[in-house]
Amino acid sequence: MTIAAREVLTSAGFTIPGGLIPFDAGRPRQRKLFRISKAIGDDLLTVDLLLLPEFLEEVWQSRETYELDGVLVTVVSVDGLITMKKIAGRHQDLGDVEQLESAP
Repeated sequence: MTIAAREVLTSAGFTIPGGLIPFDAGRPRQRKLFRISKAIGDDLLTVDLLLLPEFLEEVWQSRETYELDGVLVTVVSVDGLITMKKIAGRHQDLGDVEQLESAP
């Protein structure tokens, strides 16, 4: 995670690092993300920052921007999330895909 991203998240109360998490290390579809969280009462709010590999460029291009409490936040689109979950291919991800594809 870049220093700028860490500073922004820390200033927003995200102080519980999950660290760098690799997926499919050493394989052609290797992905890495950095996870950081903050406690809100008894709940944990987590942000995952994906380090963009070239094969997910289309997902990056389909990202969407929303305003949240006066701040512009850019996130992966639903179609992009579906693509990433299909690539991951884990049981939970495939279940998520079914739910995402059947949502109105």
